[in-house]
Order: sequence, then C-alpha cells, then structure tokens
Amino acid sequence: MARWKRSGRDTDEDHLVHCADFMRFFQLVSKRFQACEPVEAIQHYSHRVSGRGSKKEELKDVPENIVEILIDCLLDGLSLGQPELHMAAEELMENPTEFFLKLGSNNEERKKALEYRKDCRIRWIPNCSVAINRALGDVRRVYARKNDSWQ
Repeated sequence: MARWKRSGRDTDEDHLVHCADFMRFFQLVSKRFQACEPVEAIQHYSHRVSGRGSKKEELKDVPENIVEILIDCLLDGLSLGQPELHMAAEELMENPTEFFLKLGSNNEERKKALEYRKDCRIRWIPNCSVAINRALGDVRRVYARKNDSWQ
C-alpha cells in the first residue's frame, strides 16, 4: 500500500476512484503483491457484483475468499477495518481499546462515533465490490490493447 500514490486527477473525497485505482495497482503494477502468477492470468477473472450472469461468460469468478480479503484491504485503507467495528459499544465500554477511547471524550460520544463508523463500513462494502469489478475490467482492457488478441 505504501507504494501506491493517489492520482492527481481526482480529489481527496473520490474514495471509490481511489479504491479502484489501488486495485488496478495491486493487479498490474505491484511486483511484490501480484494478484496472479503469471500476472496476465488476472484477465481471465471477473467479480460479478450483482450475482447475475455477465456479458463474458468465459470469465471465471474470483474466489469469494479472495474477494473478502480484497474488500478487507480496501476497508483498511478507508480506516474502516478496525476489529472494534465488529464489537458492541457496551463490550468496548467494559474493556476499552485505544481505538475506542480516541472516538470521543465520553462513552456517549464514543458510542455515536462507533455506530457511525459501523454504518460507513456497511455502506462501503458494496462500493469496494464495485471498485474490484471496475479494476478487473480495466485490467482486461489493458491486456487487450497490449496483446491485440484477448478481448
């Protein structure tokens, strides 16, 4: 993640664009964390967000456990990957963590902030799926242009 740089064409608030851009970087550029071996094999995969069939039925689905890992990675990048977001506020009040304590000056503020972050996480999971799907489509188009054979 440290090697990825945000594009100069988007703004700080374009989080979905950032997620898709990071997924492209992960799939194409990053030599240390290539998504497939060989890297060209990624062009044969798709992530079907809606669950329906796709235009290119010859594409294989990215395994669900891999999708979950990629979504978790994107949520971490959005600061929505903390384990506390899977816990109840009452549990954190009894056994506060550093993360929970930083959410506010009292338990009521912390609980509100925690619930807000949980809601954000829930809303961003489908967006992360869309980002993965967009990045896979972009990667397939890149290889189609480079090789002039795979469309």
